[in-house]
Amino acid sequence: MSRQSNYVLGYLNDSDLRLLRIFSTIVECGGVTPAESQLNMANSTLSSHLAALEDNLQMKLCRRGRAGFELTPEGRMVYEAAERMFRSLEDFGRSVQRAKVASPAQLRILVPDTLICVVFDELLPAFRRVVAEVPDIFIDIDVASPADIDQAVIDGKIDMGINSSLRRTHNLRFYDVRQETMALFCGAGHPLFTVPDSALSVEKLLKHKFVRAHGSYYPKKILHMLQGVSSSSCIPVDARALLVATGHYLGLMPEEVVRPYVQRGLLRELMPEVFRYPNDLSIVTRAEVENPALTKFLDILEEELTAEHAQASQSAGRRAKKPSRPRRRV
Repeated sequence: MSRQSNYVLGYLNDSDLRLLRIFSTIVECGGVTPAESQLNMANSTLSSHLAALEDNLQMKLCRRGRAGFELTPEGRMVYEAAERMFRSLEDFGRSVQRAKVASPAQLRILVPDTLICVVFDELLPAFRRVVAEVPDIFIDIDVASPADIDQAVIDGKIDMGINSSLRRTHNLRFYDVRQETMALFCGAGHPLFTVPDSALSVEKLLKHKFVRAHGSYYPKKILHMLQGVSSSSCIPVDARALLVATGHYLGLMPEEVVRPYVQRGLLRELMPEVFRYPNDLSIVTRAEVENPALTKFLDILEEELTAEHAQASQSAGRRAKKPSRPRRRV
């Protein structure tokens, strides 16, 4: 008896939907290689996912070669059907949100590991006000990887994410809160820990194992450099710091978060001229916000951030007229 796929039988599981989303992104990017940075996946991984989808559907979806990427007629039909399905899912999510209008106010929020501590001072005034001005509000905060947060916002499973996303898609809206600086570190005891800066090179670094944050976004040039590099994976930044501090791994981490370990001599930054990059920390929502509690929170957040920036500008102006004083590093 021939095997029948989930698609033929009329039901889809989460794995099926994920493969279809990956396929749609590959088509929109014009091929597997251009989709690498968009999906934060290696070429070989994307090819495996594409092959799995073709096997599930029992049909050839595309042709890849020197002539470039081209959909087969069947692939074009699958892509268009998948896009219709995704739009229907979005419509369903909006309908569910409208059904909640009469429900008690609530905010469902996802954050990646310790990120909320980094933006604590910037977000505290907005959260303090929304709790005071909407007394019955229910706030639920949980933890997930950056990629999962973006997808949960798109799918309508949560109201907003607090994210360090480098990827900005058309169906998401970003409210920048502050910037952090990402940098590459090794631990005491690692072969590179005592190597002089002048003797370091990218080639030498890529011979060592890395700790990567599963589901996190990296700049395209760094993502390409790390392809094929042996690595371990964990999401929490403090767990990454622990593995790097063993002296067996290199890892990209927020400079501010791991600064205490650097000051204690447990970690050392490597090649900042190559691996340092700014990372925007943002509130992430759907492009269309239909939750009144979220609208209220975003209005308050904008007011508080505007007031904070104005105060910072005034302070900078006053400092320009007076002798400079040491500033607290944030």
